[in-house]
Amino acid sequence: MPELPECTVSVQSTLDLVQLANTSKFKYLDHLPKQLLNNVDVALVVESLVLPAHSVILMAASTVFSEILAAQMTDSGFNKPRSSALEVIMVGENRDCVQTALEYIYKRCSLSKGSPQISTTAEAKHLVKFGRKYNVQVLLDESDTFMCQWLRSNFEILECFKGSKGSAVANASAVERAAIVVEWAVIAEDKSLFCSLAYCESWIVRNFIRFPGAHNELCRLSKESMLRIMKDLPGLCCHNC
Repeated sequence: MPELPECTVSVQSTLDLVQLANTSKFKYLDHLPKQLLNNVDVALVVESLVLPAHSVILMAASTVFSEILAAQMTDSGFNKPRSSALEVIMVGENRDCVQTALEYIYKRCSLSKGSPQISTTAEAKHLVKFGRKYNVQVLLDESDTFMCQWLRSNFEILECFKGSKGSAVANASAVERAAIVVEWAVIAEDKSLFCSLAYCESWIVRNFIRFPGAHNELCRLSKESMLRIMKDLPGLCCHNC
């Protein structure tokens, strides 16, 4: 069994938590009926920020949260009193990442009318890390979808510089974009995000050889990924050149 994330769990009163949930400060709680806002029973504490939540929703979305919360409920008899809430201090997490994760979790439960959108590759990377750490499949699915769309829209970004002498800035931009693709390929393979991985490898096959300065990035790929790329590289290169 994988080791649980580092966190501290304790029991506190629900009174302040319910008041906090009703302040309209949290996007993931928008549009929830007052009855549900009054039933928050978990306080996620991230970088000193308290995020009200519902144990049943967290446990349904994440086997890790389920294990963390269920253990405390059993130990404290928490299933009896409704005047108590669990405070979970999440060590080493980013408050923005956790709030975005909660938006997706509540949206998937059809309890939020909001439509959270991943906007950057950095945000997607954080959500994948969180999703894998807490076993939240919705975060892995949404991140995989975003990166597939990003790769599709930027598939020929390196080819924009083909045949041009280019400036130092242009060349640096190409290398930077190549590094992003390789980094995501590593993440995608590690987290079993197969759609993104396929796009990354295809993009590398088609574009990477045009930028020798970025070739060192390939060393970050796994042996299996490199073999797939090398298998496809000769035919595609001859076809495109």
